[in-house]
Amino acid sequence: KGILTLSPTLDNFSILLSFFMIAVTLIVVAVPEGLAMSVTLSLAYSMRKMTASNTLVRKMHACETMGATTVICTDKTGTLTQNRMRVQYCSFEPDENFARAVSLNSTAFLEEKEGEWEPLGNPTEGALLLYLHSKSYEYSAIRSQYKIVQRLLFNTQRKYMATLADTGNPVKLSLYIKGAPEMIFSFCKIEDPDV
Repeated sequence: KGILTLSPTLDNFSILLSFFMIAVTLIVVAVPEGLAMSVTLSLAYSMRKMTASNTLVRKMHACETMGATTVICTDKTGTLTQNRMRVQYCSFEPDENFARAVSLNSTAFLEEKEGEWEPLGNPTEGALLLYLHSKSYEYSAIRSQYKIVQRLLFNTQRKYMATLADTGNPVKLSLYIKGAPEMIFSFCKIEDPDV
């Protein structure tokens, strides 16, 4: 009672086949058109949900990876920090040799702006030059006295910077190196003074 049954005839099979083909056609046509819209709606919903929890998302596609994030730690330069590196402590009093090493083994510069000295270039090197300036050493005068023979710039593979300079008359070459401690120590031969 109340159940429609189709007898397995050729006409019924062709009707069933046409329904199946219409369903497949609708799926093939609808998915590419609707997929972009459904993804956009999903990302917009995620963006709105994150905005409600005080998280501003600039690009919508970032919600795809940020959706499961619970804690975000950031440092907005200029808001939390001033993007200014400075030397806070030095375990020795700088001398001429230290001033020469810092001045020659650096590519940074200092520029005076509104009565204050601002570093240009690498922030770490700029901080060292500012420290020299605070100790009354003029890096540009030191640089003009000596000739740079060769320089290896710092990179992440090498992890150090080296400058070979002509520091005397007759020719006396000095090598200045700065970088990661493990790299600097690998160039050194440390002997036990008790042996």
